[in-house]
Formats: sequence, C-alpha cells, structure tokens
Amino acid sequence: GGRMHDGLLALERDPELSPIFEKIKQGGAEVALQLYQNEELMQKLSKKMFDNSSNKLTGLYAQSPKLDVLDLARMVFQMEETLVLRATLDAIRTLPFAVTLADPSIEDCPLIGCSEAFEELSGYEQSEVLGRNCR
Repeated sequence: GGRMHDGLLALERDPELSPIFEKIKQGGAEVALQLYQNEELMQKLSKKMFDNSSNKLTGLYAQSPKLDVLDLARMVFQMEETLVLRATLDAIRTLPFAVTLADPSIEDCPLIGCSEAFEELSGYEQSEVLGRNCR
C-alpha cells in the first residue's frame, strides 16, 4: 500500500537507518538476509517503526500494530524484485534483436516485455502483446 511505502521511505531517510537501506540497495537480497539476522538491528528498526507512547505505527498505519520485521523484510524484497524487473524490461527494450520475455509464474505464461526489434520484426506493438501468451 501507499502508506506502507511512504513509511518505508521515511525510515530510509532516517539518518541512522539510511546507510542500512543503501547497503540493501547495493547488495540486494543477500545483504537484506544478513541484516535480517542481526537481532539488535531488527529491534532498532522495530523501535523506530513503533511510537511507544501511543502504541501505533509512526507514519505507517493509524491502527494497532500488525507489522513485524518479517513484513518489513517482505516489503524490501518486493521493492528489490520490482526494481530488478523494471531494469530487465528496460534493458530488453533496447536489445538489437527480437526478444520477448514471458512470466511462467502467471497462468498461461503471458508476455511481460519485448524488444523494439521484436516490434519491427513481428509488426506487433508492445501494447498489443503484453499480457498475452505468444502462441
């Protein structure tokens, strides 16, 4: 959700935590897993996330706290996956040969990207093939 993302951005801007988020951006999932195993760091993150005086999440949700460190780790991994996918799709667009990329994790394995060379070769625009199986 948007508020969760905004809350993570606020944590990322925190002077004490920003170097940690930068390490995750640079090192990806492997670094995130290593940091996740640091109990002291996870407690620090939890304390920053929760406003102890009102027992509410600061900037994340205005309800009783249900977010835990596992939720935060999932959010980081989802953000990383999204960035990697976007970079991959952007790179495929500019390849000098015809390429399509399908997602086998989605039913019927639809196309999620194609190169401009594919558009030229096939005559199909990207908007016509995305979300469709290439059969």
